[in-house]
Amino acid sequence: MDVSPVLRSGLTTDGGARHAILHPRLRQDGGPSPADTVTSEQLDRVERELGIRLPGDYRALVLTYPHGLGPSGPDYELLDDPDQLIAINRLFREQGFFGMPWPAHFFSFGGDGNGNEYYLDLRREPSPVYFADHEGSLSSEQWPSLDAWLTERVREQAEWEEERRQRAARKAAKRWWQFWI
Repeated sequence: MDVSPVLRSGLTTDGGARHAILHPRLRQDGGPSPADTVTSEQLDRVERELGIRLPGDYRALVLTYPHGLGPSGPDYELLDDPDQLIAINRLFREQGFFGMPWPAHFFSFGGDGNGNEYYLDLRREPSPVYFADHEGSLSSEQWPSLDAWLTERVREQAEWEEERRQRAARKAAKRWWQFWI
């Protein structure tokens, strides 16, 4: 995906452009279909177009896309579309991240869905996972590794799924007149 049309449209990194880049489609199934699985050739293209070298642990993670991230995984947390990866990283390089410069050695691979980004510092291998907060911080190291990041994401997804199951069970157990509890 070429960032230029997005930039020319007047959208900025305060949400509009990111939304247009990241959400040409929203998934309902919670994971990638075989057609959506990232290939080594696609990752090579990301490297060529951004002029970077992706860390081995990142490549290994996306080539065997982790199940358990739920519906937000490929759309937000761990992007599985090379066009989106290229576009969002170009956008941040050109416009910055909410007014903060985005160096070429930063690589955004996803976000939390609230305007914050998960990124790697490509000068380090393996890189810890950093959290870019849209309210003013780029240097917050949050997880010591991609594995630690993924473990926490999968654990949170399982907790949210359990909460959804419990809510559904409570709702199903209510009598028709108990709608207020």
